[in-house]
Amino acid sequence: IDMNFVIAIPSAKRCKSKNFKTLRLLRRLGVDMNQVFLFLDTTEINTYQENYILDDIQIVGIDNKNIVSARNYIEKTHFTNNQKVLCLDDDINWLNYKNDEGEIKKITTREEFTTQFNKAFNLLETHNCSLFGVYPIGRNSLWFSKARTQVGNNHILACCSGIIVDKSIPLQNVELRIKEEYERGFLYGKNIRVGFIGLDTKYYCNDGIGIRTFEDQLDICNRIMQKYPNRYSKTPLKINTKRGNVDLRLNKKYYL
Repeated sequence: IDMNFVIAIPSAKRCKSKNFKTLRLLRRLGVDMNQVFLFLDTTEINTYQENYILDDIQIVGIDNKNIVSARNYIEKTHFTNNQKVLCLDDDINWLNYKNDEGEIKKITTREEFTTQFNKAFNLLETHNCSLFGVYPIGRNSLWFSKARTQVGNNHILACCSGIIVDKSIPLQNVELRIKEEYERGFLYGKNIRVGFIGLDTKYYCNDGIGIRTFEDQLDICNRIMQKYPNRYSKTPLKINTKRGNVDLRLNKKYYL
């Protein structure tokens, strides 16, 4: 089975990090590493090469001081229009999927990886969308088992998402970095959250994107709501005081 997509991984500030895991995962699965592009800040390339095995992938030097700058370059400049790109963060532990019987299985082979993500990209074409995401907490088997594929105004985490490149879509605002996935989703419009692929990663690490304070998250969420009105549920702010997180509740039927 051939992949009908390429893989793009932005990375920064992880020259010596235990969280730099995605490349190891892809190699374990037997993915064709010639199809993998690692986007690094030009000032960090040499240090990454000294600390990791990167000879089998394509390294692209960019200005990666801000993850949104990296996404803008990856999604609007580097690849060609209509190209299918699987966007992965650099710290994914593992991926899982639901088979035709609804059983949850770890993705352990290139064939499983390719089949599931080809299926997700095919859904984009079927529904005339350009962005999909996966189930964000694959380790919660009970929740994942109940997940369904949804087409509409979904919260798409960029850590594992697929796009069909469309350079007519506006660039993201770098100032909205700490909650950038919301603007990214709104700019792509109607999207798909697939209910048959999940992942395990660690959110809110101190390296990589860095620390996001509660106050900053609240401020950015309010700015996003002001800039993109009417896309939310009646109680739009989802505040978790225990974890110090702020998210947005979206109206999933906004585009329908």
